[in-house]
Amino acid sequence: MTSPSPVTVPEPDLPVVAVVGERLPRALPVAAGVTPLEVLGGPSLAGGWAAAATARSAPTLPDAEAVVDHLLGLADAGDVAGLLLGHGPAPMPRAFAILRELARREPGRLPPLHFLDLLTLPHPTTTHYNRRRLQAAGAWLGTLTGVRPTDTALARAIEQETAEAGALAARDAARSRDDVGAPDATRVFLSGAPFGPRLLDDLARLGYRVVGDEPTAATLRMFAGGGDGVSDPWEVLARRWQLADSPSGRTAGRSRALWLADIARDRDSHLLVHVTSPVDESGPWLVPWLVDALAGTATSVVVLHLDDVAGGVDAEAAGQLEAAARGNGSPPVVGWAPAPVRRAPGRRRRAVLASGEDAGTHQRQWFADLRRRVEDGDPFVVVGADAPQEILRAMDVPYVVTQWWSSIVAAKQATGRYARALAARGYPTDVEPYSAQGLAAAVVGPDDEAPWGGLPTPDVVEATLGTPATYDLYDAWAGETGAEFLAFERSTDVRGSVDEPWWDLLPHHWYDVLEPVRLDLLEGELRAAVGRLERRTGRRFDPDRLRAVMDLVNEQAEHYRATRDLIARTRPAPVSVADTMPATMVPQWHRGSTWGRDAAAALHEEVRARVEAGQVACDGERLRLLWAGRGLWGDLGFYQQLEASHGAVFVWSMYLGLAADGYLRYVGDHDPLRALAARFLTMGDELRLPGWAGPWHVKEARTHGVDGAVAIDDADPFVVADLRAAGIPTLQLPVDNMGSTNAPAVTAALTRFVEDLATGEHDPYL
Repeated sequence: MTSPSPVTVPEPDLPVVAVVGERLPRALPVAAGVTPLEVLGGPSLAGGWAAAATARSAPTLPDAEAVVDHLLGLADAGDVAGLLLGHGPAPMPRAFAILRELARREPGRLPPLHFLDLLTLPHPTTTHYNRRRLQAAGAWLGTLTGVRPTDTALARAIEQETAEAGALAARDAARSRDDVGAPDATRVFLSGAPFGPRLLDDLARLGYRVVGDEPTAATLRMFAGGGDGVSDPWEVLARRWQLADSPSGRTAGRSRALWLADIARDRDSHLLVHVTSPVDESGPWLVPWLVDALAGTATSVVVLHLDDVAGGVDAEAAGQLEAAARGNGSPPVVGWAPAPVRRAPGRRRRAVLASGEDAGTHQRQWFADLRRRVEDGDPFVVVGADAPQEILRAMDVPYVVTQWWSSIVAAKQATGRYARALAARGYPTDVEPYSAQGLAAAVVGPDDEAPWGGLPTPDVVEATLGTPATYDLYDAWAGETGAEFLAFERSTDVRGSVDEPWWDLLPHHWYDVLEPVRLDLLEGELRAAVGRLERRTGRRFDPDRLRAVMDLVNEQAEHYRATRDLIARTRPAPVSVADTMPATMVPQWHRGSTWGRDAAAALHEEVRARVEAGQVACDGERLRLLWAGRGLWGDLGFYQQLEASHGAVFVWSMYLGLAADGYLRYVGDHDPLRALAARFLTMGDELRLPGWAGPWHVKEARTHGVDGAVAIDDADPFVVADLRAAGIPTLQLPVDNMGSTNAPAVTAALTRFVEDLATGEHDPYL
């Protein structure tokens, strides 16, 4: 969110470490005798509020791969002694994982590498975690210089930052004074995504006067945060990014919108120009809350979209700004949210498993019962798939998983209507649509056309902060419904390698494989969440009940392992993913229940019976395919379209594969909450993180004997690359799982791929 930082001029004889990311205390490398080389925009005190990019500094880098390319150039030039990464606008944990994997594959190419995983929720558990991570980073820096940062050196560096912050605050305050700039100019406050000097130049040329901006305000707030009444310098740094309700080193969600609105009003701004761009998935969710916060005031809201950070004000945007400026308190202008594209209807699948149909029938009855329970006064929670649902199961609190609801919306072809509702409210329609369908349901409200009667209004929404948009999306959801928001940190494994084969090690040895500092953090968060849930729901938590739930989950996963392995070794395949996906995922939403365990057992028994009876998914099977990425829940017939014509059977998807390998955590003599933390620490890594996902997908492809793989846009690029490197031809389709795959171009690409596999023409896919 901060503007680009200038490159630090190296001091003689001091090692230079590339410092990459926003959420990094520059005082730490300085205290360790290191010259920090600013590579990616971070909180810059000396650089001011819109420092231009330099030869070594990018205004922003939009994704992890761009960060990696930038750093590889530095490393290849041999100019840096180390790479220190922290969180930033790009997915920096992923960038670190890519670099870690490249260092493993190409020894000697990269200098020493470290990730400083500073987190942001305002919890004591986060402060403790941050402190331990800071001290580990200090020790790592000491290996480069021979000097570990002392308390005295760190305090001195922080004092220097405090002095610089005071100077920046004075410069910032001067911008809004009446005696600065043209007195009749339209006063503008800038918020949102990072921007470059061209935007400022264009605004000045058009006669606007920028009296404040979020990057500067956020930088000053960050450097002021955590220091009041704290003398320990490590504690100051540990708390720096822990502002109230802050997942990103500033305010967040609705509180961020209120904070920005307050500043804009205090500076007598005529316009609040909220910048959006492809590099910022967080800011777009604030638009409705900014509009609400400034309704009835003299400040109008204008959303300015930049295709890239270096962009400026084009003719259309200039007209929009002028119209808003003339309004002087008229309804805010929201230049945003085009009408969503209509999607072609999906194809129905041909079902062969009775257990899958039984699961679907059960799911409908369960949801109807849940709606009745909520209508009768039971509490209700909506929880993300990567957040710990087992606590809710143990407390007998009715809940729905966000992604399950999205799959129902997709299956009922309601995504277009829901997207239009989001757009009308001012929310984005192209940022995490798979997680936004519950928010859309809240925006639509009671609706006779809602799938399955509609989603009840939640009392609590829960999510793990796995993406830049997660906090703001769920916070908006809480704001629309009055729900309480329970957020969990998404910590990063900062070690130099991934334990393999993790799928064999984690079930029984999770306490040895996973970092204790990460287990401590999530276990502490779970304990705090239990207290909040007890207060909100009136239910009591019983550790013994959670242990029983954990045991049921493990039994369920054991049945899935048996089913997965049976399909892998059977030729021809007894079933395809068109059946195993719904037969797996419906019981997965009921993990920890006896019904979920029994449904998984029934799936295994039915598949085993088909194998013994010689029943197959496709007569004349000739090709076995792997599906990489999220499932096409609105078009399950996609997976069967080439069975009759080409003998091509999709035998693997992540759903049964992850159910078999991703959830097993045997409690043993350990605390069940700690074992639950171990289950969710790696959630998602197995599917998308380099070092985790690629080897697992290759293992699954080989054990299933696939001839090729098909992926969609959200599949991890390393997975695609690793599959191809293993000699498995892989087609990547330019669609997402919420879009339409029932299109002639997609069908033609898949058909051509299958025909090339049949004739041995693999080169384009390797």
